[in-house]
Amino acid sequence: DPARLAQATGLGLYRIAQESLANIAKHAPSSTARVQFSVTSQQAHLVVRNAVPSGLVVDGRGSGLAGMSARAEQLGATLATEVRDGDWLVDVRVPLRERNGLLSCPMKIRKLAW
Repeated sequence: DPARLAQATGLGLYRIAQESLANIAKHAPSSTARVQFSVTSQQAHLVVRNAVPSGLVVDGRGSGLAGMSARAEQLGATLATEVRDGDWLVDVRVPLRERNGLLSCPMKIRKLAW
């Protein structure tokens, strides 16, 4: 149940999804985004993917990717960003543990200065 996610964990994942979708709108506006999100008692898993437009050069050096990476690090998550099977893929996996009835990441989340 995603409602069991601690607020800070949910917000971190939301911001990664938001940046992923903003990148699609900026770099592949005619592409369709596909978002998958699941939560178990051990892990939250977010996947955002879209078709890579022909002629688009993907170098992975944008500031949006750096921000997603920093957020994933805060969450103690693994983040993969790559071209796979003709799609740009953002894959985030956050290990979870139960604390006070909520599922949260194992890391202490600090505010990032943006």
